Amino acid sequence: MKKIIFASFLLLGLAAAAQPVKVDPKAVPAKVTKKFSAFYPMAAKVNWTQEGKFYTARFTDNKAKMELTIDSIGNISKKVMPIKAAEVPKNVADSILKTFPGAKMDEVVKSDASGLVIYTMEVESKAGDVYVQYSADGKMISKISEADKEKAEKEKKEKEKAEKKKKAEKKDEKKPEPPKKTESPK
Repeated sequence: MKKIIFASFLLLGLAAAAQPVKVDPKAVPAKVTKKFSAFYPMAAKVNWTQEGKFYTARFTDNKAKMELTIDSIGNISKKVMPIKAAEVPKNVADSILKTFPGAKMDEVVKSDASGLVIYTMEVESKAGDVYVQYSADGKMISKISEADKEKAEKEKKEKEKAEKKKKAEKKDEKKPEPPKKTESPK
């Protein structure tokens, strides 16, 4: 599930955007938590992040990993949830089978961002596995091969590692050097 959500962000080009900041649940505005609780009163393992005025809850509901983004005044801006391949609209499924004959859909995720619905999934075909995104009207938005996805994940990890190293170096630069011991004259 994590890899299909990552592929979803990668395909949308959001992987390069600023990283959301982890937020203590007590720091999330009441309007946001009220809206979240109204939709998902049985949610478990809720983790919050913030990016600008948006708060994203990543959680489990009925054993499904989900995501809900709400702005600071309580408006839902994005909902990401796994769905079964059989729940993909017929026009989207037909388009996939036309592009990838005999393919099997796996790890399907439906994203609804303020009415813009996108289906992201892994498509297993004879030509190899690809991650694709389709609009609700059945048009392919993007695709990325398994090899490209792995390459992007590797580059992301390397970038994160370099950023951590850079932060550590800056931290070391800020530390004052201890005074040098000098011998006192006798």
